[in-house]
Amino acid sequence: MIAMAVTKIIGPGSRIPARWVQPVRPRVQHVVTGVVGFLIVVVYGLTTAVSPSVTAWGQRVLVSINNGHSAALDGFARAFSVGFSPPYAFTIVVVLVVVIALVGRRVGDALFVGVSIGVVYACTYVVKEIVRRPRPSILPYPIPGLPPETDPSYPSGHVAIVSSLVLVLVLVAVRAWQRWVIAFVGAVLVVATAFARLYAGVHYPDDVAASVVYVGTVGPLIYACLGWLEARWSLVDHTNQWMAKHWKYFAVERA
Repeated sequence: MIAMAVTKIIGPGSRIPARWVQPVRPRVQHVVTGVVGFLIVVVYGLTTAVSPSVTAWGQRVLVSINNGHSAALDGFARAFSVGFSPPYAFTIVVVLVVVIALVGRRVGDALFVGVSIGVVYACTYVVKEIVRRPRPSILPYPIPGLPPETDPSYPSGHVAIVSSLVLVLVLVAVRAWQRWVIAFVGAVLVVATAFARLYAGVHYPDDVAASVVYVGTVGPLIYACLGWLEARWSLVDHTNQWMAKHWKYFAVERA
């Protein structure tokens, strides 16, 4: 019955585009790790992170980093701060979706990747609104060209978007060597982004650490839940089939 329905969609004699993003079913370990990770990040944010002693320690760390200021480091921090701000991060995800769709010839899979990155990232703002930690005090050497940021500091949104991007790409990578390359390059990007935000003085050290912990523990649960929801309606398959029917390019199997 399913085969007959698919044949009606893409036409007789056509090859059904094989998806390459395989959904991950929510398992007990996903739920336990996700819930525990969420609770750790939120409880830490509501208790330890807002304590005067931890805040004072974090401010001292930021001043120490900022004292090594230079034009090169200013440019580095400015590039990462602007490059992974919400408007530019959205653009990066859109470009990534387009590239994956064109290279992989599967629009449905590419859209699932983009939506997964966006949802994992967006969920960090739930923690921001729960904790509502103020931003650090202005540093002795503020970076020229960076506007002040007044939204909640905990956790870091910039580190969260980079971590979300890396996590989802690792989860959808087809081959083991691809996962290793993505993980290595991604780790470098996460560390670089975290340093840039600390150097800019807009986040405390535990802000950036909380983003990594949150995405690393809650992210797989969110991804698995999205995969479960998608599988119920076969959204990826239907999108791939529709695109294969209307554009021959997307009806060809990947090389």
